[in-house]
Amino acid sequence: MRKGESLDASELRERVAVVGVGNILMADEAIGVEIVNALARQALPPNVETFDAGTAFDQIAYELADFDRVIIVDAVRGGGEPGSVYRFRPEDVEGPDCSSSACMSLHQMGVLESLRLLKLTGTKLPTVTILGVEPARVEFADGLSDRLRRQMPAAVQAVRDEIGRVSATVSGRDGEIHS
Repeated sequence: MRKGESLDASELRERVAVVGVGNILMADEAIGVEIVNALARQALPPNVETFDAGTAFDQIAYELADFDRVIIVDAVRGGGEPGSVYRFRPEDVEGPDCSSSACMSLHQMGVLESLRLLKLTGTKLPTVTILGVEPARVEFADGLSDRLRRQMPAAVQAVRDEIGRVSATVSGRDGEIHS
């Protein structure tokens, strides 16, 4: 940028990817995909893009390196009531204490493993936040359980709140971040 030029507000916003992960053939395991598809039908800030990764998060993971922030939405067993939303970062569940089923992805090649692989290849990762939704049932079935279907508006709002939390603009020369 040359002296005297000003940036458009959209150029100042951090790029945010919201990625839904899940298997649509396994009932509530589809919650991440369902939430992202609901968000895609809503008005979102211009700096936010949605991705339906399905069960192939590892296939789009490299594309996410182009973003400043990534919000991953997935079914997560954390021991709470169905529909509970958990907010954590990948480093919160990495390590020897996470060998149990608590707060772990329900996929064979999970989100965390894909992120670890990116780190091993030297890819610069954006800031990642995971929003996990407690499933009521994970079994071969078409569609969400009634319980999670009733929780969808609250879960979608939780993701919108997270978008608001991570979507920031830079103002002035001091580099301050303002929401």
